[in-house]
Amino acid sequence: MSRIKWIANSALTVCALAAATGTPAAEAADQYRVSATIAQHGSHVADPILVAKAGTPAQMAVSGEDGYRFMVTIDPAEGEHVEVSTQVVTSEGNVQSVVVTTLGSPIAVSTVDIALELTVEREDG
Repeated sequence: MSRIKWIANSALTVCALAAATGTPAAEAADQYRVSATIAQHGSHVADPILVAKAGTPAQMAVSGEDGYRFMVTIDPAEGEHVEVSTQVVTSEGNVQSVVVTTLGSPIAVSTVDIALELTVEREDG
């Protein structure tokens, strides 16, 4: 076998093994970008963005007078659907929900005090 052909075949084998063993390119398919808007008593609080790995809770917290904690878990469902478990906690209370939705479709969850809107999309890596 010529050296060039051997190098090409070796490169293809490495790429196939990388995809099968969960290297960053393969893991990107298991990650989701969650874009949210949080409001409290009708006033804008924040627009957090998280990248969450499928089935793994992701969260962020901001301290201070207008602080909040935003938590989300994304579980793949059939086709382009995902199950979204989310919770937002502020000084005024909290809102939480579990919803099955289509990727790219906005979700709105609210209480008297807190409103959360979010959209989940695949993270391209």
